[in-house]
Amino acid sequence: MQKKGYSFGVGELIHADHGTRIRMELEESELFSIDENIIFKPPLKADVTFMKIDNAIHVNLENIMLNLQLICSKCLSKFIYKMKIPQAERVYYFEKQRGIEMDDIDTFYVDMKRLVIDLKEFLRQEIILHFPQVQVCLKSCKGLCSKCGSNLNKGRCKCAGSDYQNKPLSVLKKLYNKF
Repeated sequence: MQKKGYSFGVGELIHADHGTRIRMELEESELFSIDENIIFKPPLKADVTFMKIDNAIHVNLENIMLNLQLICSKCLSKFIYKMKIPQAERVYYFEKQRGIEMDDIDTFYVDMKRLVIDLKEFLRQEIILHFPQVQVCLKSCKGLCSKCGSNLNKGRCKCAGSDYQNKPLSVLKKLYNKF
């Protein structure tokens, strides 16, 4: 089986017996883009298993590991996020299945002209599915001061002694006591 980037030559598997498996390690330094604020740090690593099934090839990815450079939602600093995806699988069909209604967006096919399977879109979708909902550099990230904009992870800001910084609702308490 030949590999070029994220494309795998599966010609020998197409003509193999049902249940035939081929295992490979994927290590790729050429990474693709999802968003301009997300930068991949190579390499992307995974264990890949191709298995011939009826009219298709089942692809199983395990131990997917990659590093992403993200921007913290609280303090706006760049940080490296180590993404680990334990397992993902997909079926690549040889041709459209007759008599079966299939979703064209979520159905993948083997490129029968070149006899290859391209895993790039599969991996891109899995990365998006496993993306952190809130991107924070640390669980204990203090963020930015809402008054002066200083990064509170780097130390106290010039408004650190004020009631506003220590007790943000103290202004409401003063107003309540006034009336």
